[in-house]
Amino acid sequence: VGGGEGNDLEQVGVLSLDKNGGIIGEDDGVMKREREVSVGYPLVVSTWPFIKAVRAAWEAVRNGYSAIDAVVEGCSACEELRCDGT
Repeated sequence: VGGGEGNDLEQVGVLSLDKNGGIIGEDDGVMKREREVSVGYPLVVSTWPFIKAVRAAWEAVRNGYSAIDAVVEGCSACEELRCDGT
């Protein structure tokens, strides 16, 4: 959804990963209604553009970690990699 004058929403990008963590689709920041991707469960959702952190969380889920442990793995990966440059 695009942010415009008087609109508090920001654009979001979509990165779709297959069950092995491979990229199957990437949106350039504009949601496309016509694109449909079959999604199975479990599912990792992130509002960050930090792919390596998302992959770390996915690996945790795939290896049987709990949801909270997967979040910790993703956040920890981002901290170690300094995803946002800080």
